[in-house]
Amino acid sequence: MDWVRWHENYEASPSLKERLLVVREHLSRCFDLQPPGVFQVLSICAGDARDLIGLLATHSRKMDVKAYLVEDNAELAENGQRIIVEAGFEEQLQFVVADATISSTYLGLAPVDVVLMAGVLGNLRSEEVARLIDSLGSLCKRGGYVVWTRHRRLHDGLNQIALIRKLFSESDFEEILIEDTSDNGFTIGSHRYKGTGQVLRGGIKLFEFTGYDQI
Repeated sequence: MDWVRWHENYEASPSLKERLLVVREHLSRCFDLQPPGVFQVLSICAGDARDLIGLLATHSRKMDVKAYLVEDNAELAENGQRIIVEAGFEEQLQFVVADATISSTYLGLAPVDVVLMAGVLGNLRSEEVARLIDSLGSLCKRGGYVVWTRHRRLHDGLNQIALIRKLFSESDFEEILIEDTSDNGFTIGSHRYKGTGQVLRGGIKLFEFTGYDQI
């Protein structure tokens, strides 16, 4: 899969454009709920980070954000870093060019206050979705938030969305908001972690990225 070319679809696809806007709205609410001071954000499979870059341009808490953008495609990370520098956010946003599927990547970064998984769950098999959601307690602080997306139609989308919501509940996450894009193409969800947290250990495979191209 050519993920650099895939990201060019944001310029032409109304569905992806709307998903991007709704993701930013969910992130904005999570940022608004943070206590005063610096808070940390982790984006899993961050792409070129246009979701966070676009949000920070207007958000009142932009100077309080410290975000780690985990992306193993060096070209996407380079494209995103260029935009970050142009926007003046190099102190707030940091690319980590590494494998997002391995727990060792997150040592020293997590746990954080907000985890973003845009375009991730739709590229995982059901058992991998369960494994990743179960591990989020080691990436997210108690009281922290997770924002995720899933296509509603591709690869058994509606049943998978129901499973995702169930798995979050079973993993001590409280559902905050679930929204669909107007074309019914995507569901975007926000959850708050109520658990006591898990110890993040290195060398663990958190998920296997299948790459259905359905994100």
